[in-house]
Amino acid sequence: MSVGKKLLGSFLVVIVLTLLMFGVSSWGTSKIRKAHETTLASMRSATNAEQQSGQLSRLLTQIEAVQQTLQGGMSRARADMLQNREKIQIFNNQEREVLSVFVKAGTAELGAFAAPHEELVVETEKNMAHVNQIAAELEELWLPRHDGLAEDLSSLKRSLLNWTLKIANMMFVQSSIDELLYEDLADSPVEQFKAGKSYQKYAADFPELKQAMEKVSLANKQLSDLANELEMLTLFNKWEEARLFYRDHFPPKIKAVMVDLDHVIALEYHILATQKEAISLFNNDLETAVAKMVVPFIAVKEELEQRQKTTGLIVADAAEKVLINNQATEIQIDHINQTSIIITIVAVLVALAMALFATRGITQPLKQANQMLTDLEEGDLDARLALTRQDELGMLGKSLDSFADNLQHEVISAFKHLAAGDFTFIAQGLVREPLAETNAALNRFMGEIRASGVQVANRSQQISKSSQSLSHGATKQASALVQVGSTLANVIDQSRQNSESAQHAHTLTQSAQNSAHTGSEEMQQVVQAMNQINVASKEIARIMKVIDEIAFQTNLLALNAAVEAARAGQHGKGFAVVAEEVRALANRSGEAASEIATLIEGSQQKVEFGVKVANSAAATLEGIDAGVSKIENLAEKIAQASRQQTQRIEEVNLGLDQIDRATQQTTANSEESAAAAEDLARQASQLHEMLETFRLVKSEILHLHSKNLPIKSAPLLVA
Repeated sequence: MSVGKKLLGSFLVVIVLTLLMFGVSSWGTSKIRKAHETTLASMRSATNAEQQSGQLSRLLTQIEAVQQTLQGGMSRARADMLQNREKIQIFNNQEREVLSVFVKAGTAELGAFAAPHEELVVETEKNMAHVNQIAAELEELWLPRHDGLAEDLSSLKRSLLNWTLKIANMMFVQSSIDELLYEDLADSPVEQFKAGKSYQKYAADFPELKQAMEKVSLANKQLSDLANELEMLTLFNKWEEARLFYRDHFPPKIKAVMVDLDHVIALEYHILATQKEAISLFNNDLETAVAKMVVPFIAVKEELEQRQKTTGLIVADAAEKVLINNQATEIQIDHINQTSIIITIVAVLVALAMALFATRGITQPLKQANQMLTDLEEGDLDARLALTRQDELGMLGKSLDSFADNLQHEVISAFKHLAAGDFTFIAQGLVREPLAETNAALNRFMGEIRASGVQVANRSQQISKSSQSLSHGATKQASALVQVGSTLANVIDQSRQNSESAQHAHTLTQSAQNSAHTGSEEMQQVVQAMNQINVASKEIARIMKVIDEIAFQTNLLALNAAVEAARAGQHGKGFAVVAEEVRALANRSGEAASEIATLIEGSQQKVEFGVKVANSAAATLEGIDAGVSKIENLAEKIAQASRQQTQRIEEVNLGLDQIDRATQQTTANSEESAAAAEDLARQASQLHEMLETFRLVKSEILHLHSKNLPIKSAPLLVA
């Protein structure tokens, strides 16, 4: 086999190994890219699931906010009614804005998760409109009561009536009324009432009371003046004229005063009735409407919670897929690394072996030939190569040996040309033809060596370019892996923050649940105590009502006795005094019983309302307890899922670090291959430069050109 074919075969083997290495790297890069795309798809799925989970959490928060807004408005309205506020407001502007925004936007957003969308929107708007309508009616209907005013006005009526009856009795017994006159009008019951707390507290905001008391105050002054005139008549013992004067002036004035006072008392009773109606509207209609508005969102809330659980499963599944893809990628990378390392080592070793083999196979015989020629040049004509090779170098050795044999005779001058590298000479003498053949063989041999050197240089450049391309691709791959690692690091940080937030929410919900449970138990005890108070108040009210009826009957009997005593004339005076005392005692008993009954009735109303409020608060606390328990379980699950997600993403990040190191190793191996190829190219260039010292005939150049050898890249010296 010729030297050129050996060199060509060697370089073909190197090229095949290089292409194989490039193919393995391309195949590995494709596998890694596909695994990376699968990982990115799983991560996008997890990100979408996280976004959907956030949207679900926001909707659940909006539903909780709406429920808290409704409960807050109801609680505030209860407190306002219990505290007898001048005005009540079910929902303030901020709460109305929250409810309005939820009805307009929140229900529409719920349509993407809860079905049917249109029915939910229509039902929510209808329920909200109903709640607003009832709230407006309740706010318009509410009037503040005037605590104690009706009792004080009733007491004033009784005082005026008693004063008038006392004057009548004095006229009947023909006794002086001097002790019934007021030295100062400010001492009269009317003026004392005007100076009292009730009038001073309510007159400014109760114009009917102020107008009535102005009339009563004027009538009171007139009655005081009339009493003074009546006293003047009694001083002159004009009893019959005094009786007629009393009859014509006092009853009309007292009746007018009673009408004015009764009008104010009737208004106050109307306010109390209106409050009862407002309380009934609040307890029956408004609470029912609010509960009806909340009911549709219970199923929606359960559905959203279920979807949130499903989203958590999707995130876990995506994380598991990322982990599986990462494991598969690691296995592929290990396999690719092993294959690349083996192929790279084999390619480098084969290239080095081929280079050494080709170089030594050519340079060693040439060195021997050079040494032989040197010896011949120095005069040692006994030097011989004695080569047994069957290739061009073997032929060269034989020719040189023949040359050495003939050198002593005719061709020393010819060998001087050969020693100088000139193969264009024409031998003379008897060995002309063998020398010509040797010269031709050397021309062919050196031309093929030159061509092989050019091929070695070209193939070495191709190997270097392929190795550099492989190194560049590995560098890009490493950069992409660094970006993926950075993204995973951000995801890990976000997952850790989610886990910490969920754990904090779990702690808060546990505390809220304990507080709600304790409050619920205490509220049950309050309800029981208020129920007992309510039963006792009803029993006391019944007893006081009996006492009031007895006092009223006693008063009637005393009045009848006074009338009978008046009819009896002088003989009934003592009985009239006793009847007056009995009537006075009956009046005081009636007043006390009426006041106690009024107080008990007010207390009973407040206790009944307090029982309803306490029952409602207990039910609300139980609902809060159950809701907080659900939120606690959900927060614990979210925290656990976030911790697992963080752990698995960290494992993925570690796998990507291993991929990065393997890619960097591949880059280093590629750079070593490129360096080896460049070294081979330098050796081929040195060989080419060494062979250029030989001069060949033009016919050999034409012969090489006929074989389509790339001789243009290595110009020859042509004789």
